[in-house]
Amino acid sequence: MKKQLLTLAFGICSIMLAFTACRKDNDAGPSGSHTITCLPDSTFLEDGGKGIAIYDDQNRIIKTEEYDSTGNLIGYSTVTYSDNKIILDSYRDGKLKDHGEYLLNEKGYIKSKYIIYYHDYTRYDTTLFTYDNDGYRIMDVYKDPSRNDTAIFKYQDGNLKTQEFIGWDGKSITTYTYSTLENKGFNFINDLGIPDLFGKGNKNLVESDIDVRPDGSTFSTTYSYQLNSDGLVTKYGFVAISSRNPSEPYFMTEIGFLYRCK
Repeated sequence: MKKQLLTLAFGICSIMLAFTACRKDNDAGPSGSHTITCLPDSTFLEDGGKGIAIYDDQNRIIKTEEYDSTGNLIGYSTVTYSDNKIILDSYRDGKLKDHGEYLLNEKGYIKSKYIIYYHDYTRYDTTLFTYDNDGYRIMDVYKDPSRNDTAIFKYQDGNLKTQEFIGWDGKSITTYTYSTLENKGFNFINDLGIPDLFGKGNKNLVESDIDVRPDGSTFSTTYSYQLNSDGLVTKYGFVAISSRNPSEPYFMTEIGFLYRCK
């Protein structure tokens, strides 16, 4: 699962989809208050690339566009909706790269996703999701033609505490620690990025985690945030270090975010 979380940081479209619409109360005078919706509008990477999100009139993401540091469009994703299905198609250099079908359960959560990857060869993946009565995502079952993997999630005080991943090479366990910062829209284990589709999110922003691999090696990650006056994340970064080579980061990145509120 750690690999999947890191994958979110490599693609600008995925990073854009890692955030959801946030709401804040605004004083509307004697008549009471009204709600302002803040939508992540664009993202910025260290290399100068950026992503832009496009929404429909229901504040749902329907398209993201990825640009390189020179302003050239290099990829985009489209999202379409029906009563019980969401379809996500990703394109790179004008060609379809991935096709995803997300099916919803009776509570409106994603119960399964089916992904077709069009790269050097075509690959198919299916994931099944389970939730508890409180709406927390507690288990994923991953299926592809060669193996079945399982992830089990456990929570404490409204935050994901441990994640146990059972794969072809054994079991790994990730333990998370949290800051006191309130989480206002960051979807840590949501790879589609539309509000509430993968159950309840964390109450606080994650501060660090450590992943103990089947061979006993560890993979440690620390996270950093900058917030605006409304508590929304305007800059997000992390540094990941493997015990196999602790002298230098395995991966590090920093992403900036802009919002538009209405």
